[in-house]
Amino acid sequence: MAPPAKQTKYEARFKLKVIMCANSTNNCAAAARDYGISEKLVRDWKKNEDTISKMAKKKCALRHGKAQWPEIEEHLNKWIREHRQNGIAITRNNIRVESIKWARANPDPKQVF
Repeated sequence: MAPPAKQTKYEARFKLKVIMCANSTNNCAAAARDYGISEKLVRDWKKNEDTISKMAKKKCALRHGKAQWPEIEEHLNKWIREHRQNGIAITRNNIRVESIKWARANPDPKQVF
């Protein structure tokens, strides 16, 4: 069995350096070998070159936008704060279960779960 893949974050300036190498040689595989990353990453980064070039150079990911369900976010924020004040440990699974419970108790006719 192969070892699990190592997950690494790459800054925008590194991604741009790899993209420039791939564009200059017109070969994603060569750039991937030179920088020790997968060819798939190079292809994905080339596809998103415009977005990556607009990112802050030290930023690794472009995350933005508003919450898809702001009511759930608001409820979870309040719920988490209450639990933390009472010294109750919270896991990701607890948050997931609470969000599903809240969504079922407060259905939105515009959305289907």
